[in-house]
Amino acid sequence: MLRYVVRRAVSGLLVLFFLIAALFVLQHLSPADPVRALVGNKASPEAIENARHQLGYDRPLLVQFWSYLGDLAHLDLQTSLRTKHAVSIDVLNTLGPTVELLAFSALLAFGGGFLLGLLTLRGGRVASGVRMTMIATASVPPFLLALLLIILLYSRADLFPATGQTSIATAPTGPTRLLVLDSLLHGQPRTMLDALHHLVLPGLTLAATPAVAIGRAFSSALTTTMRADFVKTARMKGLSNRQFVTRHVLRNCLNSALAMGGLQLGVMLAAVTIIESMFAWPGVGQYLALSIGATDLPAILAVALVFGAFFITVNTLVDIGQALADPRIALNA
Repeated sequence: MLRYVVRRAVSGLLVLFFLIAALFVLQHLSPADPVRALVGNKASPEAIENARHQLGYDRPLLVQFWSYLGDLAHLDLQTSLRTKHAVSIDVLNTLGPTVELLAFSALLAFGGGFLLGLLTLRGGRVASGVRMTMIATASVPPFLLALLLIILLYSRADLFPATGQTSIATAPTGPTRLLVLDSLLHGQPRTMLDALHHLVLPGLTLAATPAVAIGRAFSSALTTTMRADFVKTARMKGLSNRQFVTRHVLRNCLNSALAMGGLQLGVMLAAVTIIESMFAWPGVGQYLALSIGATDLPAILAVALVFGAFFITVNTLVDIGQALADPRIALNA
């Protein structure tokens, strides 16, 4: 098992290195000139060349790439052309709300996916209704689902707020930058409940498509496993449906759900920019949307790197989780 964990960690680091190299090349292939954007269009040619030399853009590419790796090792993600602040500081200030939204959405996605999968075991009209619901939900784009939830649950029913992270002005801002956790640490249950209340609509929007994908993968695995010989043997021994499902079937079906969940994280990261913009969520996604509008290339590439590193890390942990659920994966790797 230890050998498998080391191999997965090394593979993840290699993928991260190639991602960094790709972003570096993309930065140099882009028609946008970060030096001219930094000093302004009215700067003299001498000022532009001086800034280019200070930033090291006149050095050979390999030297620039090595310097780029060194800056990343010190968490230096360059300077934002829009805010004029260090991108690392901007990302750090907006990362907490996005991590909180992603974590909440992941819980909804896995919980909803497992529930949908289990409901298909009942068969009959229940299973047919669940399958139709999954197909209908998967066909709705996230932005359209967001509009529907805003209209139905905010404008019409007035059940949940549709903008911002909280409506309480004295909400804590640290130490974790996760408002729900910080409210709990500061002994503010009212703020915590308000933060959870604000999470519902963007969380449901972000979790809908991944929940359907996880549910379909889990349902397929359940259907296949229920036809296996060991399940027939367990039934012959007199075990009830609940007993052999909880003791034998679920563990054999976890791998498919975990694998699909890891892949669906990419879907959530791709959609988080749109969702945060629609719900005025103060996270990295909204920061990225504003940076794209301003052609802020350093900020765009930094967010892409953060999202990519997060995706690689989570999928590495998913692979390890699959091996823990089924040790045969580590043995056969």
